[in-house]
Amino acid sequence: MKGLDQSKVDKSTEMFLNKIEENIDYDKWYCGHFHTEKQIDKMEFMFGRVKIFNKDEFYPKYNRNGYEIIRDVYSQDEVMKEEVVCPKCHSKDISVIKGDGFRIDGADFIGITCNNCKKVYGFYDVNYKPNCPKEL
Repeated sequence: MKGLDQSKVDKSTEMFLNKIEENIDYDKWYCGHFHTEKQIDKMEFMFGRVKIFNKDEFYPKYNRNGYEIIRDVYSQDEVMKEEVVCPKCHSKDISVIKGDGFRIDGADFIGITCNNCKKVYGFYDVNYKPNCPKEL
């Protein structure tokens, strides 16, 4: 739409959702599209995950090579040592995954890929800049 002010649309949507929240009773509110992964009170923002309701389990997510992606499982300190190995199986057949260089403050390491486990392990302590989605 020509001449559409996106900030007014966003504010209008937020006001609409606030009205719904004020008038319904719920245990959990799941939402996406916000390009973030976080939980605030009874609201859970989901960007890169699919959750099995009432079980707190997630369907596995895979990368293009068929490796399972496990987000937010290890800290950078646990893995990024003098000799970097897989924290699960201790294999040296790993690759360190770097961010895109723009979304992170500090060390730009977001996880490792273990070719032995066939898994991608994400770091939970990556310092993403405000309003930047997680890359894994």
